[in-house]
Amino acid sequence: MDWKVYQTQRSKRLEIERWVESLINATMDISKILLAVGNEEVPETSREILFKVGSLVFGNEVKAEAFSELAKIRSTLAHRYLDVKWEDIKRFLQLVPELYPLLLDFVKKEVEK
Repeated sequence: MDWKVYQTQRSKRLEIERWVESLINATMDISKILLAVGNEEVPETSREILFKVGSLVFGNEVKAEAFSELAKIRSTLAHRYLDVKWEDIKRFLQLVPELYPLLLDFVKKEVEK
Protein backbone atom coordinates (compact mmCIF):
# COMPACT_ATOMS: atom_id res chain seq x y z
CA MET A 1 0.00 0.00 0.00
CA ASP A 2 1.19 3.49 -0.75
CA TRP A 3 0.00 7.00 0.19
CA LYS A 4 -2.23 7.33 -2.88
CA VAL A 5 -4.10 4.10 -2.17
CA TYR A 6 -4.31 4.92 1.53
CA GLN A 7 -5.68 8.37 0.80
CA THR A 8 -8.18 7.42 -1.91
CA GLN A 9 -9.46 3.94 -1.05
CA ARG A 10 -11.42 4.19 2.15
CA SER A 11 -12.00 0.45 2.56
CA LYS A 12 -8.26 -0.31 2.21
CA ARG A 13 -7.40 2.50 4.61
CA LEU A 14 -9.81 1.25 7.26
CA GLU A 15 -8.58 -2.30 6.79
CA ILE A 16 -4.91 -1.43 7.34
CA GLU A 17 -5.76 0.81 10.30
CA ARG A 18 -7.76 -2.00 11.96
CA TRP A 19 -5.00 -4.50 11.22
CA VAL A 20 -2.27 -2.33 12.75
CA GLU A 21 -4.40 -1.37 15.75
CA SER A 22 -5.32 -5.03 16.40
CA LEU A 23 -1.66 -6.10 16.29
CA ILE A 24 -0.68 -3.36 18.70
CA ASN A 25 -3.56 -4.22 21.05
CA ALA A 26 -2.50 -7.88 21.01
CA THR A 27 1.07 -6.76 21.74
CA MET A 28 -0.19 -4.74 24.71
CA ASP A 29 -2.09 -7.75 26.06
CA ILE A 30 0.94 -10.02 25.66
CA SER A 31 3.14 -7.42 27.33
CA LYS A 32 0.85 -7.12 30.36
CA ILE A 33 0.75 -10.91 30.69
CA LEU A 34 4.55 -11.15 30.48
CA LEU A 35 4.93 -8.59 33.25
CA ALA A 36 2.30 -10.24 35.47
CA VAL A 37 3.72 -13.74 34.99
CA GLY A 38 7.20 -12.43 35.77
CA ASN A 39 5.91 -10.81 38.97
CA GLU A 40 6.87 -7.41 37.58
CA GLU A 41 4.91 -4.29 38.39
CA VAL A 42 2.66 -3.32 35.46
CA PRO A 43 3.10 0.40 34.72
CA GLU A 44 0.05 2.60 34.25
CA THR A 45 0.60 3.85 30.70
CA SER A 46 0.78 1.86 27.50
CA ARG A 47 4.06 3.47 26.54
CA GLU A 48 5.64 2.56 29.91
CA ILE A 49 4.37 -1.02 29.65
CA LEU A 50 5.87 -1.42 26.19
CA PHE A 51 9.12 0.20 27.25
CA LYS A 52 9.45 -2.10 30.26
CA VAL A 53 8.74 -5.22 28.21
CA GLY A 54 10.97 -3.93 25.43
CA SER A 55 13.81 -3.59 27.93
CA LEU A 56 13.32 -7.22 28.98
CA VAL A 57 13.02 -8.53 25.42
CA PHE A 58 15.64 -6.51 23.59
CA GLY A 59 18.08 -5.76 26.39
CA ASN A 60 18.77 -2.22 25.26
CA GLU A 61 17.11 1.14 25.69
CA VAL A 62 17.12 2.14 22.01
CA LYS A 63 15.07 -0.87 20.91
CA ALA A 64 12.87 -0.61 24.01
CA GLU A 65 12.12 3.01 23.08
CA ALA A 66 11.33 2.00 19.49
CA PHE A 67 9.04 -0.75 20.81
CA SER A 68 7.25 1.74 23.05
CA GLU A 69 6.46 3.85 19.96
CA LEU A 70 3.69 1.35 19.27
CA ALA A 71 1.61 3.06 21.98
CA LYS A 72 1.87 6.38 20.14
CA ILE A 73 0.99 4.75 16.84
CA ARG A 74 -2.11 3.16 18.37
CA SER A 75 -3.19 6.50 19.79
CA THR A 76 -2.59 8.26 16.48
CA LEU A 77 -4.79 5.80 14.62
CA ALA A 78 -7.69 6.67 16.88
CA HIS A 79 -7.38 10.44 16.81
CA ARG A 80 -5.43 11.96 13.91
CA TYR A 81 -5.61 13.09 10.31
CA LEU A 82 -4.86 10.84 7.35
CA ASP A 83 -1.37 12.12 6.66
CA VAL A 84 -0.30 11.64 10.29
CA LYS A 85 -1.88 8.18 10.42
CA TRP A 86 -0.07 7.22 7.24
CA GLU A 87 3.31 8.28 8.67
CA ASP A 88 2.69 6.19 11.78
CA ILE A 89 1.55 3.18 9.77
CA LYS A 90 4.76 3.41 7.74
CA ARG A 91 6.73 3.58 11.01
CA PHE A 92 4.88 0.52 12.34
CA LEU A 93 5.74 -1.39 9.17
CA GLN A 94 9.40 -0.43 9.64
CA LEU A 95 9.49 -1.54 13.28
CA VAL A 96 7.63 -4.84 12.97
CA PRO A 97 10.17 -6.86 10.96
CA GLU A 98 12.96 -5.90 13.35
CA LEU A 99 11.19 -6.15 16.70
CA TYR A 100 8.40 -8.72 16.46
CA PRO A 101 10.56 -11.78 15.70
CA LEU A 102 12.55 -11.07 18.87
CA LEU A 103 9.35 -10.52 20.86
CA LEU A 104 7.90 -13.80 19.60
CA ASP A 105 11.10 -15.69 20.47
CA PHE A 106 11.02 -14.20 23.97
CA VAL A 107 7.35 -15.14 24.44
CA LYS A 108 8.02 -18.67 23.20
CA LYS A 109 10.84 -19.10 25.74
CA GLU A 110 8.66 -17.76 28.54
CA VAL A 111 5.83 -20.14 27.64
CA GLU A 112 8.24 -23.10 27.57
CA LYS A 113 9.51 -22.36 31.12
